[in-house]
Amino acid sequence: MEPTAAVWRTFWSFLYLFPAIPLGVAWRELIVNSQQRRAINLFPLTVGTISLVWIAVGLTTESVLGPDYSSIRGVIILGNLIATVAGFFFTLILSFFRTARLLSILTSLGCLVLAFVWFLTAAASAAV
Repeated sequence: MEPTAAVWRTFWSFLYLFPAIPLGVAWRELIVNSQQRRAINLFPLTVGTISLVWIAVGLTTESVLGPDYSSIRGVIILGNLIATVAGFFFTLILSFFRTARLLSILTSLGCLVLAFVWFLTAAASAAV
């Protein structure tokens, strides 16, 4: 592999795995503070984490995204995109009305970056 390709692969890997940072800190906040352990906080964080794991596994094994040139791949990508956008807006709205602002903002940031990653994945899948 030539050096330029290695740099690009490192860049894309970092971009795709960056949401792990805010989501990881949000999980830490949720575990440390027992008052924040409610379904309203847990659900969007869980959705974002499952989506992150799915895209991380998809970086190494593309078959988890569905067969090439199939509608299943498009449905999986679009479903994750919709789930992360919904998680972003849900936690963003929660951050204005709840006392658990840090948790909501971190989850919102993680879901926003994940939505961008799924958008890039959808664009790449549509272009091929």
